[in-house]
Amino acid sequence: MPARLTHPCFRDAIEARAYQIQAAQQVFDGSCLVVMPTGLGKTAVQWMAMAETIHSKGRVLLVAPTTGLVQQQARMAREYLELSEESIITLTGEIAPAKRQPLFENALIIIATPQVIRNDVQAHRIDLGTIDLLIFDEAHHAVGNDAMAQVGDLYRNTLQGKTLACTASPGVKEEAILEVVERLGIDRMHVSRKEDALVAPHVVEMAMDECRIDLPSELSLLIKPIEELLEDESNRLKTGGFMGMAAKVSNRTIDEAQQRASAAIRRGDRRGYDAMRRISDLRRIHRLLDLLKTQSIGCARAYLERAEEEGRGKKRKTNRFLAFPEIHRFRNESKDLPELHPKPEQVKRLVKEARIEAPSGRVIVFTEYRDTVEILQSLLDGFDGLRSGRFIGQSGSGKRSGMRQREQLAQLQRFRDGEIDILIATSVAEEGLDVPSADHVILYEPVPSAIRAIQRRGRTARQRAGKVHVLIANGTRDEVVKHASSSREKRMYATLERMKRQRRLPAIANPERKSLERFRVHDQGEYSALEWLEKKISLIEDEKEIVEETKTKNPRSIFVGPERLRPRSQMGLDAFMDTAEEVELKPQEKWWGAVLDPNAKTNDEVAAAQAANAEVISHTIQTENNSPLIKIDHRESSSSLAAHLRANGVEFEAGTLPCGDVRISERVLIERKTSRDLVDSLLDGRLLHQCRRLSAAAASPLLIIESNDLTDSSRINSHAIEGALAWITLDLGLPVLVTKDTEQTARFIAVVTRREGGLLDRLTEHLSGSKSTNDSDAERRAITAASREVREAVDSRPLAARWKKQGFELRIEFLRGIPGIGTVLARRLLNHFGTLACFFDASREDLAEIEGLSAPDIERIWQIINE
Repeated sequence: MPARLTHPCFRDAIEARAYQIQAAQQVFDGSCLVVMPTGLGKTAVQWMAMAETIHSKGRVLLVAPTTGLVQQQARMAREYLELSEESIITLTGEIAPAKRQPLFENALIIIATPQVIRNDVQAHRIDLGTIDLLIFDEAHHAVGNDAMAQVGDLYRNTLQGKTLACTASPGVKEEAILEVVERLGIDRMHVSRKEDALVAPHVVEMAMDECRIDLPSELSLLIKPIEELLEDESNRLKTGGFMGMAAKVSNRTIDEAQQRASAAIRRGDRRGYDAMRRISDLRRIHRLLDLLKTQSIGCARAYLERAEEEGRGKKRKTNRFLAFPEIHRFRNESKDLPELHPKPEQVKRLVKEARIEAPSGRVIVFTEYRDTVEILQSLLDGFDGLRSGRFIGQSGSGKRSGMRQREQLAQLQRFRDGEIDILIATSVAEEGLDVPSADHVILYEPVPSAIRAIQRRGRTARQRAGKVHVLIANGTRDEVVKHASSSREKRMYATLERMKRQRRLPAIANPERKSLERFRVHDQGEYSALEWLEKKISLIEDEKEIVEETKTKNPRSIFVGPERLRPRSQMGLDAFMDTAEEVELKPQEKWWGAVLDPNAKTNDEVAAAQAANAEVISHTIQTENNSPLIKIDHRESSSSLAAHLRANGVEFEAGTLPCGDVRISERVLIERKTSRDLVDSLLDGRLLHQCRRLSAAAASPLLIIESNDLTDSSRINSHAIEGALAWITLDLGLPVLVTKDTEQTARFIAVVTRREGGLLDRLTEHLSGSKSTNDSDAERRAITAASREVREAVDSRPLAARWKKQGFELRIEFLRGIPGIGTVLARRLLNHFGTLACFFDASREDLAEIEGLSAPDIERIWQIINE
């Protein structure tokens, strides 16, 4: 029997899961973002937070993005919490505003859509200041102008209570996650993954099945004329300069072409108007092709029928699109054709197999388009005795109407009760739909969003094993989208891990032990929740120690040397070192890539060349083991550059660099860009600004560009790239180095690091008066010139002032990293104390001398200093 968790406000005990208790502990002591995979019980964490808040005489507001989720949350809250029916209420748009106010004021737990709460707060009907805990379900919606984000803004203004934000997928980019964090007032984050030791025992198996489908030749022949039309229209735009010559037509390239056409119109270029018309047609043609390749002929016909309805409404753009001979021909030829696309029949086959595996199970089919929902419903309703139902959003257009809230709730209940065997849904059913008997999920097409992919998969394997089938049409957009979805999900977890490692959220105290004191776990005895959690963690740590002992007894090298990172046929520097030490050189043998011909060179010249090579090798060997510690920007610390630097034996530390990506010394600063970064920074105007800052920040700056071909870009004319590089090198005087890839960049940085370290050592000796007898005349001249430059720099007021300013900014950056100290306060502290040492040695009395610091601020800063 599984362990059971109890609380004074729980109606009955619930299953005790260590990872849920661990997440709840974080929630009780601060506003928290809980990231947990679908099906693992984020709702249980919400119940725990609700129970503790109610027991402490507080009030709870939960907002969820859809009416279906609101009703589901209310049903489960009434089922699990020991409260009267009147204490838990729901607020949706179907309740009149005048009736919502008394309901809100008298309830202990309010569950509502964010639109209702936003509108009622702005109309002064309700007061969020009376809420002690605000829960955001599916918190990834809290960005931009979404109502959930606006509710978060309104709650932060009250300076009251705590926030619990729950989601399975907060976003891929750090900026998006940080926006959710800021808008909802989050100060800590708890991330659970299926691979975590506490989570793994509770993960239900979910089999992923990719169903690859080839388009039949009959459908390809029907599509070909439309593909040729797409190519003709795009070529006209490319010839006019509105689309890159090598660009492949996609939604992104069409959007970029539209931006260029708009810019041309603003400049007064009349060609922009013709380009706009062509872009509008191109977008419709591209959409039609996408429907034909990834959906069905029926879906494409429905799209053209709606276009014809729009044309009757005097929309000239639509009429022009329908007038293309290729479009007109397709409409005539497809009228009497049966469905040629194999996806609908594949859905029937998968549904039949699912019913054989689980006769009483349920199936959910997800698709992007309502037309496909209608087609699949007519295909599956009555098939093999099955009952199907649709589940779509509320909005409607033209003759198509959506499903009202009551219809959605009723349909969802019929599916849960078994009156419907197959639910065919659009994205409205992706989030939070709790259907324990949904054993199979069929994705009619993959989705590009990591958030939506996770949500769709999460509709199965919630309480028992389930299957997910993804239909992918080979050679179509489906393949690109599937790859994008997988890579974005991996990037999402990598971003979350990086944010935790870099402490991008406000750092606050660890949870207090007493926060779980009212929760008890019954597991072959009775324990406090905290004791039981610590016991579980201790068992896992013991298992890890056993594994580590086993590894120690059977060690395996995990170091990846440079010989593993280059092609087999390519020799490394170590190979040449062995040759120099062990092999006697012969005049006609290859040496360092060149054939030495004794008839072309004298023996003295050959010997001189060999001696020079040996000197280079000797110098490299001497400096290789004495590499100085370099600094790389924190953004590069988790990139492949860091891994290649380690493989080349370069020691580095990660930190925040005001300018550049790699600082080898005070003299050498490197900015690294891939070809994509170069184009992006050129398009948005950052490149020239970055180069000016780089040139001003170091005596020997360097720009490294990783690209096989700088002119190979479909987003910008190659002349623009060449012109920018000419300005950087000739006008600004900034050296530019082009490398093949990140590995070559790392090798170059390793060579520069070792050489810079050796030069600094000899420069130090020279300045101290102890000259090395091994230095060549050229090196001595270079060192003498460098020492003269250093002495002049010390007396040079502008350069010294620049160094002083840069040092001051670095100290400001350091102080900003301390929790609770912003830029303004950091400047005031540094201006008052002068140095970091004086600041960290300050007493309460010293801090009290700073104008504008309150007593709580003084106490908080003093505690930080002492910690």
